[in-house]
Amino acid sequence: MRTPSENILGSLLSELQQPVDLYIHFPFCRSMGAYECTFCHFYKEMYDQRLEESYIAMCQKELQIYKQHLHDIKVSSIYFGGGSFSLISPNSLKHLLDFLKSELDIKECEEIRFEIHADASKTPDRTKKLLSSLREFGVTHIVIDIQTFNKESLFAITWRRVHPEDYFSTLEIGKEC
Repeated sequence: MRTPSENILGSLLSELQQPVDLYIHFPFCRSMGAYECTFCHFYKEMYDQRLEESYIAMCQKELQIYKQHLHDIKVSSIYFGGGSFSLISPNSLKHLLDFLKSELDIKECEEIRFEIHADASKTPDRTKKLLSSLREFGVTHIVIDIQTFNKESLFAITWRRVHPEDYFSTLEIGKEC
């Protein structure tokens, strides 16, 4: 027996005939409180591997609920964003991408964007593994958070851990991959 909210969701979703734009939020950050980015309005928590695994499972469950009502979900674009999707472990990303490929119709997906933090170059091997999985999946754009090259401005928005050189190092890893 379906709950009232499932009935409402089912009737709304059944009206969708067009391909959908899918946004997958990754609510994990490296810093919170005093060191949190002042411009970020997204829901977020400190990164934790155990929470990540649970969160990915819940994303999959939510997509399965949509699929129960729509049966075939055609996707025109996917955006992976939020706190910093580049914090996801390579294994969790691969697991999520495999799930999306098996459960959704992404054959005609025109655009797939993945947000990566500007200092991803500080973990080059991990970043290369992420980019490799993304390339295999068909990601068309990598979005690198370049807020500013002014060190005082970076400090003001509490990006004390990020330096302008980090942006260029991350770009180089992206070009290499």
